[in-house]
Amino acid sequence: MATNALNQYAEVDLDRLNKPHRPLVSGAMSKNSALSIVIGLYLLAVIASFAVGGAFQYLTLASISLGILYSAKPVILKKRFLLSNVSVAIGYGALNFLLGWSIFQPLSFAPWHIVIFLTLFDFFANISKDYGDMVGDGFNDIRTLPVVLGRATAIKFQFSGLFSMFLFIGMLGTISLYFSFILAPVGVGVSALSYRWIRRGKDSMGYGGMLMLYMAVRLSLVMSLVGFLGY
Repeated sequence: MATNALNQYAEVDLDRLNKPHRPLVSGAMSKNSALSIVIGLYLLAVIASFAVGGAFQYLTLASISLGILYSAKPVILKKRFLLSNVSVAIGYGALNFLLGWSIFQPLSFAPWHIVIFLTLFDFFANISKDYGDMVGDGFNDIRTLPVVLGRATAIKFQFSGLFSMFLFIGMLGTISLYFSFILAPVGVGVSALSYRWIRRGKDSMGYGGMLMLYMAVRLSLVMSLVGFLGY
């Protein structure tokens, strides 16, 4: 939440073009209020991490650092080709999973094949958010995949990756036999719908499809891990 709030705080000028409905752009919230929320959320995260301790504490600090580097000057990973997608994939894919895992199990027991799958999935899936922002991103020199490669090439790259991933886990059962066989056809089907919507210029629907798939992937893996850990 803090990272998303910081992103909106840092991108007010960009959002005037890309997302004029957001609270800071519309005037529903002041920048000072938004900054207070960002600082408060980050402080709560740090306090909670120290209360839990161990690996959770260090992973939280890594996640906070990555979120700040993504949006804040002078680095602004969001503006850098590929690094934007890689940082989102690491933050939402790897770190979020490992944060939850570290509460219950040592990191040495973490299923790294799942961490890799989530990171790759999030890398390809989060490209969907960039199609609708191409005008503003191009104007502000934000080098997303659609801006750099062009819309058509970016779509081919994104969905080739997604289809390959889900077909791979379906054929080999790389996550768990039962849930791989469920997740693979769901992943291919939802990806196909999102591909069709984005190809037709319905970017918000395509992004919505990716969000639904994001939740389906997490739910499937949680259920799989419950069986794996014996809870």
